[in-house]
Amino acid sequence: MQEERELINIRRTSSLLGMPVYSLHDAKRIGSVRGLVYDPEAGRLLGLRVREPGFLAPEKWILPIESIDSFGNDAIMVDDASALVKEKDFPDAYRLVSHKITIEGNPILTKSGNKLGIVVDIFINEKTGRAASYEVAEGPLRELGGERKLLSAGKVIKTSKHAVIVLDSVEREMAESLPDKVPSVIESQQSEQMSVNVCTPEQEMDLCRGKIAQKDVYDDYGNLIVGKGEEITQNVLHQAMLEDELGEVMVAAGVECKVTEDP
Repeated sequence: MQEERELINIRRTSSLLGMPVYSLHDAKRIGSVRGLVYDPEAGRLLGLRVREPGFLAPEKWILPIESIDSFGNDAIMVDDASALVKEKDFPDAYRLVSHKITIEGNPILTKSGNKLGIVVDIFINEKTGRAASYEVAEGPLRELGGERKLLSAGKVIKTSKHAVIVLDSVEREMAESLPDKVPSVIESQQSEQMSVNVCTPEQEMDLCRGKIAQKDVYDDYGNLIVGKGEEITQNVLHQAMLEDELGEVMVAAGVECKVTEDP
């Protein structure tokens, strides 16, 4: 029996804004993304708000996440124009849009009540729309592009339209982690094990990126992260970081991270 597996792609939601939507049926452009419909309570992107081509667009449309055939680098593909749903015919989405409910700008609070920053972006699983991680801006200059880091959705206790509540351990982990120069995720085990002669996750990812996997790597639930003979891409590395399997990906890549100590 042929093994069936799912390729998990992680997408930054802000990158979807402005993207054109095309129909596979007739190769026509049926609109462009003008907004996101994200449900903070469910931790999931329900769909995309789509504007029809032209200056006049009397109808307000939603493209449900389940109706998207594929997310490309330059366009979003659907079967045909019937994938679009009127806002009022999608009650869950209409409630969020009409009340302007979102998660961007919400504070990140620890269980003990300490503010760690605000949500500035979300990384989602393209297949399900569920949040994989949150981009967090810290410090008084966060609105002006201050230091940013990523927070794994696995560290979140609860999300709502008001705030994101996280484990108390995240406060220490964020203080110890590096700024988000490449997609990375805050993981407690890595923070506890890190020392002067161990590579940072960013260095490990740089070494693995672009290499060909020499063996299969799975997460704890048996889902394939990367298969033997496949390229180790940024999406693979991001998923490995989320599942705490970056070390296994390094083994599969055949690389070893050595840091020379200062004399």
